[in-house]
Amino acid sequence: MSFSIEVKNQLCAVAIKNTESAVAECYGMLLFAKSFCSTKIAFSSTSEAACDRLIYLLNLLFPKIIIDKKSFVKSQTTLRKQFTVQVPLAADCAVVVEFFGHSDDDKNLRINRSNFESEENYSDFLRGVFLSVGSVTDPQKSYHLEFCVAYKKLCLDLARLLTEAEHLEMFMPGVMQRKGLYVCYVKGSETITDLLVLLGAQKAALQFMDEKALKQLRNHINRKTNSEVANIEKSAAAAAMQIKAIQKLQKTGLFNTLSPELKQAAQLRLQYPEMSLRDLGRQFSPEVSRSGVNHRLEKIRKIALEQGE
Repeated sequence: MSFSIEVKNQLCAVAIKNTESAVAECYGMLLFAKSFCSTKIAFSSTSEAACDRLIYLLNLLFPKIIIDKKSFVKSQTTLRKQFTVQVPLAADCAVVVEFFGHSDDDKNLRINRSNFESEENYSDFLRGVFLSVGSVTDPQKSYHLEFCVAYKKLCLDLARLLTEAEHLEMFMPGVMQRKGLYVCYVKGSETITDLLVLLGAQKAALQFMDEKALKQLRNHINRKTNSEVANIEKSAAAAAMQIKAIQKLQKTGLFNTLSPELKQAAQLRLQYPEMSLRDLGRQFSPEVSRSGVNHRLEKIRKIALEQGE
């Protein structure tokens, strides 16, 4: 089951509080459906719960109309089903369309805000829109939520409506065209989380917050690990150069000419080739600071360099 289907199942479990709530949500589902006119009403979805939700709303608001539900396999490879809900009689379609304030005289489908006048019903309407044309990616993969709309002006109406949401501060959805459809999309985990809460999918919103926290923790650990690995590699390279310099002085007979403190530093470096400068300093008696050890080993390296190849 995809994450989008899980979210839609959660939204379909949201209680219908009153008639106004039912009107707003049903309107959101139908206005953005596959077909919404006085001769044909058709809604399709891969979420059976969304189709059952629409049937429930239609029966609640229009108890006398006839409703058909069908299913078929959308993809032979995944055996994923597509469900459809239709109002087969034109007379019933006309009743529904007129109820929501539309007619076939409308040149373009536009959002009729009289169907969701309160802030609470605003959320109901958007929930219906998401059940109809919305999708959201699994937060483990990316942060992306979108509405795929058939009509440009209807998509722009939706984008404008989202910017007016009281619970979505500084919210600016994007709009683009893709494969003959108009897409209103949202990116960013915080914005998507706020929108899911507004729609009524609190559980999905928590999943987004949890996944973001996990990603931030993983990134922090990776950065720290990479930094530590880089430091280890840098220290190993420096130690290899120091050992090479000491061995050079041994071969040329200059090792015994070193001062006692330089000779001690060289002997300890040979004895503990993998040890950091700080830990190497603890092997001295008396103990020497990290900078002190580095100074002595750097002096040895310069003496070796002066001898040429």
